[in-house]
Amino acid sequence: MGTISLSFFVGVLSLLVCTATAQGGNAVTLTLFYEANCPFCMGFVTQQIQPTFDKIGKYMKVDLVPYGNGRHKVSNGTYTFTCQHGPDECRYNKIHSCALKYITDQNQVVDFISCLMVLKNEDKVLNECAKKSNVDLAKINSCSSSHEGDALLAANGDRTHSFKPKVTWVPTIVFNDKYDDDDQQLAETNLLEAICKKLEPKPNECDMKISVIHI
Repeated sequence: MGTISLSFFVGVLSLLVCTATAQGGNAVTLTLFYEANCPFCMGFVTQQIQPTFDKIGKYMKVDLVPYGNGRHKVSNGTYTFTCQHGPDECRYNKIHSCALKYITDQNQVVDFISCLMVLKNEDKVLNECAKKSNVDLAKINSCSSSHEGDALLAANGDRTHSFKPKVTWVPTIVFNDKYDDDDQQLAETNLLEAICKKLEPKPNECDMKISVIHI
C-alpha cells in the first residue's frame, strides 16, 4: 500500500508540474522593430502595446528593438549613426537601447518606453517618465552618452538588418520570431485580438471588449 501511495503521489506531482509548465509557457513573444520618432511607431506603442499589456501582460513577452530605418558604421572603434528622423532620434534610440538593458522588469520597460513615446521631443518627458516608472535615469543617461550606448544601438541595427524577411518599414511587428503579413495588419489596429488568437488555452482576459484604434 505504501508503494502504491508513493507512486500515486509521484504521478499527481508530475501532472501538476506539467500543467504548471504548460500554463507558464502560454505566452506570446512580441518583437517590435521601431524607431523613437516615427509617428506610426509612437502610435503603436502608446495606443496598442501599452493598453494591451495592461490587460494581458502576463501572457506577453515584449521584445523591443529600437533602430528602424537607420544606418551605422564603425571606424577605429567609433560609431556614427544616421537616423530617418534626424540626430535626436538617434539619441533617443540610444536611450531606449540602454533602458532595455538596465530595466529588468517588463512592466517598467513597457511603462517607461510608452511614456517616452507620447512626444517626439522625449527630452521634455524623460525625467517625468523616469520618476513615474521608478527608473534609474542616471544609469541610462550614462550609458546612452557613452560608447556603451553606441554599441547597444549598433547591435540593434545589426539585428534589424539581419532579420528575414527584410525590415523595410516600421513598426514591423513579429510574433514568436516569425513575421506574417496578416498578423502585421491585424496587430496594427487590434493587438489584443492578434495576441489572443495565438494563446492556447485562451485566457478570460481575451473576452474583454476590444477597442480598435487606428495608428
